[in-house]
Amino acid sequence: MINLSKISFFILLSLLTTNIFCQDYIYLISGEEIKAKITEVKDTYIFYKIFDDMSGKINTLNQTDVLMIKYNDGTIVVMANKTAKRDTAMLELSDEEIRNRAITDANTYYKTTEPVIAAVCTSLACPVVGLIPAMLIAMAEPKLSNYKMPEEYKNNGTYIKYYGDEAIRIKQKRVALASIIATTPYIIAILITLNM
Repeated sequence: MINLSKISFFILLSLLTTNIFCQDYIYLISGEEIKAKITEVKDTYIFYKIFDDMSGKINTLNQTDVLMIKYNDGTIVVMANKTAKRDTAMLELSDEEIRNRAITDANTYYKTTEPVIAAVCTSLACPVVGLIPAMLIAMAEPKLSNYKMPEEYKNNGTYIKYYGDEAIRIKQKRVALASIIATTPYIIAILITLNM
């Protein structure tokens, strides 16, 4: 017989996780992150509503203040290349060299201490159900303010995109590894118990 409480739980969980990932992110040059729903992008302005107040007013940002936009479907639009002063050292590098520098810097500077601790704690608290929050933690976009990238590259949109892609990969790998390590003792105990 089908257990309706389990079905209700999974439907509720699906609705909650869908709602968590429906917002757009606007990253300002100042380092601020805005969770929003972008309504329109014009030549020089971006119109949006604050995600937590969708019935509120439409806000406006000048594109010169915006570093990049990450839409809810994963599309990233880098605005800094259009508006910010370009670093002359970066102008001399090819796209491949910028990519390699960004990946190297992400592996050097980007730290995942908080997400890894959260994943370990949820996995230890309840090994099976704890994997759900661990997966959500791994899928969440790292905040631009946590990138800890070198100051001289903060206005280069290409560098930021490659650095961000690598930061996401690093975070997912470390959170997954921490979750597996945290749940391994439980799995071993279950296997030993089943063999007795």
